Amino acid sequence: MNNKKDIKRFVREELKCECPDEVFESIEYEKDVDIEGLKVRDKIKIGGKLLVYVVDEDKLDYMLDEISRLLVSGKSERDESGLNRFRFVLLSDKILEMSQVLVTVQIDSGCMDDNMFVHMVSKKKAIKH
Repeated sequence: MNNKKDIKRFVREELKCECPDEVFESIEYEKDVDIEGLKVRDKIKIGGKLLVYVVDEDKLDYMLDEISRLLVSGKSERDESGLNRFRFVLLSDKILEMSQVLVTVQIDSGCMDDNMFVHMVSKKKAIKH
């Protein structure tokens, strides 16, 4: 299993999650998961409450379509698993370029709700593999 401390750091510092410490006692982590035929770098379930997909923008060919598909899949998985929140994270060092992509995809996907969040994080701040 990956380093729980690094996962907690990533979720708390980079995603600004304010989950209590006890939530982090249960962490399920999968690396390089295939979802909808797309590669999710990190898939994390925390405390039976939070689902996180981390995707490297270099691995996406058709950005808007692929992110939309992953948002829909994450929302479905969150709901089917009885979790409270879903956070989609795009790893990129092209923050200005990619921010418009994320705004567009959130609007176009039609699946966003109050318990879904989209983040962009610099690759150097990602969970260590």
